[in-house]
Amino acid sequence: MENFTDNIRNIILNKSIKLGLKSDCKFISIFCKESSAVIDAIKKQSHIDDFDIRKLALSDFKEKIDNKEKIIIIEHLPDYDESYYNDIIKSFNNNDSIGFKIFIIYKEDDIDSSLLNLFLNDNFYNIFSNLKKKKRKNALINDILNSSDGHEILKKYHPALYLAISFMIKNIYNDITLEEVSKSSYVSSSHLSYLFRTKLDTNFKSVMFILRVNEARKLIKENPKENLTNIAVKVGFYDLSHFGKTFKKYEGLSLGQFRKTLSF
Repeated sequence: MENFTDNIRNIILNKSIKLGLKSDCKFISIFCKESSAVIDAIKKQSHIDDFDIRKLALSDFKEKIDNKEKIIIIEHLPDYDESYYNDIIKSFNNNDSIGFKIFIIYKEDDIDSSLLNLFLNDNFYNIFSNLKKKKRKNALINDILNSSDGHEILKKYHPALYLAISFMIKNIYNDITLEEVSKSSYVSSSHLSYLFRTKLDTNFKSVMFILRVNEARKLIKENPKENLTNIAVKVGFYDLSHFGKTFKKYEGLSLGQFRKTLSF
């Protein structure tokens, strides 16, 4: 029932954003429980991958709209006051640019009565969403390892984690143990396991699988027609079935579905 309910909530949120984008309102306010889920929905409905989410002066807004940027998102409301939003509304209500939208995303803990009254006035297309982004196990480490900064981000979590995963990446084609990895990161195996669990909500085995799936994905992209058994063995799997199940678990697609996304 929970998955069905989440799907309904997601459908309603996407429909509401779609209607907001089609509306005459330049401003869309979204009251929500989970801003990241809302931003994902905006990306999906607007077909735009990246947004600049930061505090903008009026001149910055004007420059963005003059440069034909269609979507601007504001969140983290404690950084702003009522006069800031009033200035934006007054400035852009008479703007002749067609099709731009300014999303303002706020949560219950962010809002005070003055801002609430402001965001609920007729200048705004109002949306309420109680959708929460489902937390996936290993989501944090998966995001870190697939981010533009790579595993360098791990330095802020703990130096031993950075050293451990650096060693694992260098030895992706080898059979390595937790003990070997912990030795390379200058901590005990029990402490490294503790760091994986408490800092990254994962474990050594899962990180190894994620790294192997990432490497397999890269190899398949380089040569989509390569025999999958060969790739499985190369990245440390000796059973194609196990490789396929692991790939789908961490990639979200089966091997066949993933290869179909590539151009031969």
